[in-house]
Amino acid sequence: VREQLYTNLRQINEQSSARGFGDAILGWDCTWYANIVEHGYQAYPETLNFGGPAGIANWAFFPAYPLLVAAVQRLSGAPPALLGMLVSSLLTLGAVFVARPLFGTERRAYLLFAAFLLVGPFSFYFSILYSESLFLLATVLAFRLLQRGKFVAAGLAGALLSATRTVGVLFVFALLVAAVGELRHRPWREAVR
Repeated sequence: VREQLYTNLRQINEQSSARGFGDAILGWDCTWYANIVEHGYQAYPETLNFGGPAGIANWAFFPAYPLLVAAVQRLSGAPPALLGMLVSSLLTLGAVFVARPLFGTERRAYLLFAAFLLVGPFSFYFSILYSESLFLLATVLAFRLLQRGKFVAAGLAGALLSATRTVGVLFVFALLVAAVGELRHRPWREAVR
């Protein structure tokens, strides 16, 4: 899949190198994330730092992922496209490993989950400068913490979810359902740890 992607992107970008590949995949929302990583959020919506129509800004992109990549960039000095590939791939691998206990004894289901996530047709989105990998890891972590009855930690993971993508705030409903279910069996002081 990645070889075909490289071939397709090579037609877009004449520079036949790893850097050229990185520059070629720095399209769509990756451009916005790279801009936030390198320059931060815009103060005014009149113009974009990388050109484009007036009146729009990069405020629609939630801060958790670009802050993480920017922190790694300050440590390494690597370009955002490369860091997006590395950071996103590591976050996705982390999600695969953290998710294992969620499947219980269903080993086949877990292997299918891991296979489709790592090499499936949409795995591309988990290995570029997109926030999907951080959102996935935070989601898996939040549900794993709920499974273990760690409601405060699950709430913190939910906060990370809401700092990554808009729909992250919906995790509060899963947290409430799990908390109400737990309160039926234990006093609230014991359940909140």
